[in-house]
Amino acid sequence: MDTTNTISKEKLLKEIAMRLKQVRKKFNLNQADMALKSGFKRTTYVNNERRRTFPGALAFYGWAESLGISLDWLICNRGSMVYTSKEEPRQEEVLPTPEAPGIQKIPKKKEEIKISDDIRELLEDMDRLPLLRYEVLAFHQRFKLKNRELFEPTIKITDEEKENIE
Repeated sequence: MDTTNTISKEKLLKEIAMRLKQVRKKFNLNQADMALKSGFKRTTYVNNERRRTFPGALAFYGWAESLGISLDWLICNRGSMVYTSKEEPRQEEVLPTPEAPGIQKIPKKKEEIKISDDIRELLEDMDRLPLLRYEVLAFHQRFKLKNRELFEPTIKITDEEKENIE
């Protein structure tokens, strides 16, 4: 069994507690404010910060939504503290028209992609619930690794490699 990506419960408690303190300092909040942002009592937050208990999913969600905290950073120490959207704001390119060089023409927007109702619902839920987004992305990565031949038909995966992925 590969243990390179494992972390002890104590170490994870310590790291999350440390990052919670960093959040408080960055946003100039006290423990009561952080508890309010998580939707729980101050004593619950204090226990999280003092490494007695793990924050729950609702607490993580509260901090992500109210403060814009990246759960990748808070839980795994990946990326920046504050969540930033990967999608850059779209800027319309302004082009001069050949008929009148002084008049600018804005190109038409691309056609919208047709999305089924169930996919649209999933995308909306994933946008609203960061934990769901991470679970779906993790499942997708495991699926791609396990079924590599579907994504890269020229690469064959052995049964032994498939077992290691599970």
